[in-house]
Amino acid sequence: MERDFQERIRRDLTRKAQLLVLDEIHKMHGWKPFLKEAVDTRPAGQSILVTGSARLDTFRQSGESLADRYFPFHLYPLSVKELASQMAPTDALVQLNRLGGFPEPFLSGSEIEAARWRNQYYSDLVREDILEFSRIQEVRAMRLLVEMLRHRVGSPLSQTSLAGDLKIAPNTLRSYLDILESLQIIFMVRPFHAQEHADEH
Repeated sequence: MERDFQERIRRDLTRKAQLLVLDEIHKMHGWKPFLKEAVDTRPAGQSILVTGSARLDTFRQSGESLADRYFPFHLYPLSVKELASQMAPTDALVQLNRLGGFPEPFLSGSEIEAARWRNQYYSDLVREDILEFSRIQEVRAMRLLVEMLRHRVGSPLSQTSLAGDLKIAPNTLRSYLDILESLQIIFMVRPFHAQEHADEH
């Protein structure tokens, strides 16, 4: 079936369509060399749009290089600034903290629906993205970390304390945080120091 899928894409490449969209291609076995071949053999004037998870960023770290062949574009969750035309910034912040920044749970307006969506999303994320992203086996620890972080939004983060609560090594915790940040699940607000600012100049 996968071979048939690849052949279908190759046929579409030969039809000289102006735009070919490949969604979630990273779930296909051998997608990296296949995508490189598709880019290198496409008809003149054809554009290829590849959409999917942040795992696509691993392409840049692999032996299959697309250097000078693509432009990465990240779609981030909803922000207070985006919602400012529809509601007061303080209300937008409250809603984002309550429902999350992904469109589907946010637009539902329901905490129950948001929780249901979040549980399914985390399950899919751990199964399809995180395990493949880093070969992590501690699935329960990762999911527990995400839930713990949800309740510490806006608070100073003690990595030593979190590692102790999860009974994992601090280095492992830092690895988990890096992965979650790479996948746009969390973002870290790091402290600003005057000395760092001075060093930049």
